[in-house]
Amino acid sequence: MGNYMVINKYATYGRMINVVYYIGLVFVILLILISLDDLIWDIYCLFSHRKRKIDTKTISYRELQETIPGLLAVIVAAYREEDVLEAVIDNLIDTNHYPDSMYHVFLGVYPNDIRTLEIADKLPKKYKNVHKIVHVIDGPSSKADNINNVIKIYWNLKIKTILDLKVLLYMIQRM
Repeated sequence: MGNYMVINKYATYGRMINVVYYIGLVFVILLILISLDDLIWDIYCLFSHRKRKIDTKTISYRELQETIPGLLAVIVAAYREEDVLEAVIDNLIDTNHYPDSMYHVFLGVYPNDIRTLEIADKLPKKYKNVHKIVHVIDGPSSKADNINNVIKIYWNLKIKTILDLKVLLYMIQRM
């Protein structure tokens, strides 16, 4: 009777392995079926782009200058950015081709970030289109919260561009 119990345990173990095998097989088949639409889409995009003619009309600098610009808001969220903030804003203002009266740079800073606040205080005195916006809470919070705080105050502007100081610094270094 003892030998029968041992054989029965192995038989149950074998059936359990079969069940796990079939569950895994069904799972793999489902993954393959779900991935087929991605494969079909990838093949379509690969070959359909060759059929399309891409219109790459370029405009001259004169035409660009004659285009009437819309009002632009550049929102810069800054927390502990005292080392790069002034250089980034200087470069942003010096290198863009947008009329100074048609864009504004909003610096979102926190009340407890004293060193960044000092830099942010100097910039509106240096440039008339740079504005310091102090967050309603002490930082840090998330970058999105800082940007949303600025947007709540200046929501009526036509175009909004959100830039990260680290990205701008990287772009400046690559020039």
